[in-house]
Amino acid sequence: ASEEKPTKQITRDMMKMTRQINDELLNSIENLGGEDGKATVNCTTCHRGQVVPALRME
Repeated sequence: ASEEKPTKQITRDMMKMTRQINDELLNSIENLGGEDGKATVNCTTCHRGQVVPALRME
């Protein structure tokens, strides 16, 4: 599989974005999360089983 495929770079960028949301943004909000006190987002937060996530909430 070619490393030149644009979708591979998009995936890498989205993984970085997810890591940044979890590590920097969500961790800065006090009292957010479940019993372990840690809220997280992952791929399914936006994609919901679809290859391309919805661009608008409906």
